Amino acid sequence: MATPDEIRKRRVEEFCRLFGQAQRPLHRYIHAMVFNTSDTYDILQDTNLAMWKNFDSFQPGTNFLAWGREIARLRTLSYFRTKKRRATTLDHEVLLQLAGDASEVRDEVVAARDKALGMCMERLDDQDRKLLHARYATDDTLEATARSLNRSVNSLSLRLRRIRAKLRSCIEHRLACS
Repeated sequence: MATPDEIRKRRVEEFCRLFGQAQRPLHRYIHAMVFNTSDTYDILQDTNLAMWKNFDSFQPGTNFLAWGREIARLRTLSYFRTKKRRATTLDHEVLLQLAGDASEVRDEVVAARDKALGMCMERLDDQDRKLLHARYATDDTLEATARSLNRSVNSLSLRLRRIRAKLRSCIEHRLACS
């Protein structure tokens, strides 16, 4: 049986993983409301701090991004009240709803692209999949990967470019068909 410290450590690790995955969508969500990069980063940092402080209120298995967006929404409203600024002539609640709708559509597009990528990766032959894995699953440079595969940098670069083009074409085709 796990000790309380082990349970807490696993929760912190899960939180950190989910937290990292949520940063880009949260940034886009906030930026859609604020339109100012500097203010966006300030609100994101405030949101991140609030998420960490409220870490124990997050229920594992629920939608982490939705939880984070709600915190970001509240922090953005607070920002507008504190700064007494208006990002636009629209009512803040309308602006927040529009930003939420746009963010959901963006998430659906990203999910569709990810699904198409997965399907296209399955269509690649084993050698191409292994080559992609060797290049992108590590932090190695192109030169180090070429050395480990006994290939020249130019030949590896050319082959990777062809594989990426094949994947891009496949993804575009799948998205157009869906």
